[in-house]
Amino acid sequence: MKSDQPNQNLEVIKSNPTKTLKNPSPLWLTMATKTATKKSATQAITKEMPIGKIVMEHPETYDVFMKHGLHCIGCAAAHFENLEQGCQAHGIDVTKIVKDLNEAVAKAKKK
Repeated sequence: MKSDQPNQNLEVIKSNPTKTLKNPSPLWLTMATKTATKKSATQAITKEMPIGKIVMEHPETYDVFMKHGLHCIGCAAAHFENLEQGCQAHGIDVTKIVKDLNEAVAKAKKK
């Protein structure tokens, strides 16, 4: 892969924000994930966060995902699909799971 790939990707996004990137570099994916998953001031977890990122940053949430029937943790889609998309695909109430996930994170912080 060319070393200038991230810069090319940035130019593509600036010129056409809806264009899908071809072969994005891992650095670009990391930057895009960090940008897309800014946390709200009151919640550690939001519905816009990628499922994989939630579990990686907050392993205490694993049981919440299992309880709600969202077994996407090991799925390839968990790396690019956000929580809301995963919930919609499986018919799960995103508001309820976000609440439960944040409660699990808060409980773990108290320990």
